[in-house]
Amino acid sequence: MKQFYGFCLLLVFTAGCQNTEESAPANMKKGNDFYGMKEYDVAEYYYEKIPPESPLYPDAKVKLDSIAVFKQYWAITKVTDADLKLINLSDHSGSMNLSAMKPLHSFVIINNTKRTLSMITVEFTYYDHEANQVAQLTCTVDAPVPSKKKGVFSRVEPGVLKTSFSRSTAKLVGAEY
Repeated sequence: MKQFYGFCLLLVFTAGCQNTEESAPANMKKGNDFYGMKEYDVAEYYYEKIPPESPLYPDAKVKLDSIAVFKQYWAITKVTDADLKLINLSDHSGSMNLSAMKPLHSFVIINNTKRTLSMITVEFTYYDHEANQVAQLTCTVDAPVPSKKKGVFSRVEPGVLKTSFSRSTAKLVGAEY
């Protein structure tokens, strides 16, 4: 009896997974439904089940190609050096909380890339009264700045310093989409 149930399950499973012309309309519909819900991995699964000889295959191929483009952008999270040059850090100011020895920074990020940023990495360099470098701290900041927009950041604390400073600079050294 167990063998019979196992055989039935195998039949049901293989029947549901066939890549035939007869199952192509159902797979296309399911793929389109999931594509519409932006469930691209599931949509891709159904589109791939449509055989090349099916008249629905060209439409499925178009959707598969667009999913491939989406996946390409999902894979790219680190901003390239070329795009990093399109992101400007301006209006930087820094102050010091002397009791905690924590510097506080404010700045503006202008995103001239074609994608929305998610994070930025900023390198802060600190100088004493005689323009000698006394410290350098790097921190990553959540920065959801849309394309062609600017974001204002204040009270950014990159860490703790061992000495006070009289002047600081900020440089964008990395970013992620």
